[in-house]
Amino acid sequence: MPEVGIYFRNTLSSQNRKFRAQMQTEPEKWVEWIIRGDGDAIDSLMQAYPQAFTDFEVVDQGEFQGEGGFKIYRLRKM
Repeated sequence: MPEVGIYFRNTLSSQNRKFRAQMQTEPEKWVEWIIRGDGDAIDSLMQAYPQAFTDFEVVDQGEFQGEGGFKIYRLRKM
């Protein structure tokens, strides 16, 4: 991610375990980017609390052979 100018501290992924609970209500206060893989912890979080993620839009998506799909979201600029 840093190679493309997105620093890990600005992302929500399964690596940010301490912030996941805070993402249930206002993720836009904590992160600008979300990396979501099919069936991972972030996918489960976003499915359980979809209303919390309405300010994020998909900017890229794809699939890794044998791994499943992924989506990358970015906080919409207000």
